[in-house]
Amino acid sequence: MKKTININFQGQLITIEETAYHLLNQYIESLKGYFGREAEGNEIVNDIENRIAELFGNRLKHGISCITDDDVTSIIETIGRVEDFDSDFAILGEETEVPPALPKGEERATPPPVEEQERRKLYRKANDKILGGVCSGLAHYLRVDPVFVRLAFVLLSSLFFWVYIIMWIVVPKKVLPNNVSKRLYRDPNNRFIGGVASGIAAYFRIDVWIPRLIFLLPIMFNVFGLTRYSFSFSGYSMINLSFVTVYIILWIIVPKAVTVKQKLEMMGEEEYLRTIRERVSNMAQTTRSSRADAADASVGDVANVVAGDTPPPPPPPYTGAPHTPYTMEGPQRSGCLTLLIGLLKVTFFGIVGLVAAGFMISLFALIFTGTKLIPLQSLFLNAGMEQTLLWVSI
Repeated sequence: MKKTININFQGQLITIEETAYHLLNQYIESLKGYFGREAEGNEIVNDIENRIAELFGNRLKHGISCITDDDVTSIIETIGRVEDFDSDFAILGEETEVPPALPKGEERATPPPVEEQERRKLYRKANDKILGGVCSGLAHYLRVDPVFVRLAFVLLSSLFFWVYIIMWIVVPKKVLPNNVSKRLYRDPNNRFIGGVASGIAAYFRIDVWIPRLIFLLPIMFNVFGLTRYSFSFSGYSMINLSFVTVYIILWIIVPKAVTVKQKLEMMGEEEYLRTIRERVSNMAQTTRSSRADAADASVGDVANVVAGDTPPPPPPPYTGAPHTPYTMEGPQRSGCLTLLIGLLKVTFFGIVGLVAAGFMISLFALIFTGTKLIPLQSLFLNAGMEQTLLWVSI
């Protein structure tokens, strides 16, 4: 168990692991060393710190107990280190190799991104599949959340069953990256049964009690006896069955957020981090250009350097611990095994819930209708101490 500390980071009380705090501090110091010599360097670093503090607060709000090394490393890797934007910052004291100049009129050919080359090709997604990866591959092609495609196939299974089988046979499979910034996951940190309701709350940015209340409304109506005045027995049974079926389907098709990247996608921070990265990249580009212009302007005045002037100190090298880049990981699950475990869980909790509900209903019935049994109490209880003990226990 790593040691945790509480820090005041940009006006927010953050619970963070001590090693994660050192990583964060080294990253902030590297930013200060790079942007500190600019006119607005302090404002730039302060803006980045504010955005990181917002991300920390968002994670703690969604049930994470403290900020870990993985959280800090993930944010740093997504925003980018200073040496990612300026190679001169990473290698101090070494001359940067300049690529040979091309003949006049020629330009270097830059290959198009791989994603642009293959964006219109349909594959089965091998790293995010429950059965055959058809739904996740189709979702990647359409740039939507795979959960919604899977839900559509399940609800319209009578129409799309053979379509799914044919696509499973015809469409090739391939490992594909995620191309959506926000996805629906089951939240393992704030779950009551399967984490479906808390995952929906994180996806739509609402309080977790709202989806839980929606799923519990039919049961509450049944317990308090409101259904007899509003619905027929058969109609209400269909509503109950529909809510339970939807929850079970979502439990099966919605993956659980296990890795830090999946938790980022669940909370919708991926796009926000990408925006921060673009902003830092633009700032670094502006800083590098201004320094290059200043260096070119001072080439002819090297011999006339004033005696009191000293060159600015070199930026401190990054001394953080080596990190391992995140690899694409699909949901660690087997389709049949997940389905079997889910059905066993639902059966177990359903039986326990029915027993508990029956016990509570019997208790309420005894309390509120017990007066009708008063004329018959002499058949079961003797007057005096037995009656007193019964009412005390109730």
